[in-house]
Amino acid sequence: MAYHSVVKTSYDYYTALWNARNIAADLTDQISTLLGKTVEIFPYSIFYVYYEQYLTIGEDALISLGSSLAAVFIVTLILTGLDIISSFLIIVNVTAVLINMTGMLYWWGITLNAISLVNLVVVSKF
Repeated sequence: MAYHSVVKTSYDYYTALWNARNIAADLTDQISTLLGKTVEIFPYSIFYVYYEQYLTIGEDALISLGSSLAAVFIVTLILTGLDIISSFLIIVNVTAVLINMTGMLYWWGITLNAISLVNLVVVSKF
């Protein structure tokens, strides 16, 4: 059993989760080596379920927004009669909107989480 200090901010929560995962991985390796069989140790806290998203949110954002932009490009390419220049200009405009939206999220102090990522993906589809 392990404990950590009192956490107050989102950064504290996902940092505590990341550190707990590292400790659990080290303990899993040590105990598995000692016993000669695989034993899995995992950290658990009622708050870790929510803050799990913060560990991979950057990669998830790039994959989601990239696939969304690719889908918009393909659809506009088909709808414009295979006009690549028009499709490219539309993707440039959608990318500019996404950059502005991300800037406003930062300006207003809204962190990138699952809800704000869904909103960014929805904006990129329109």
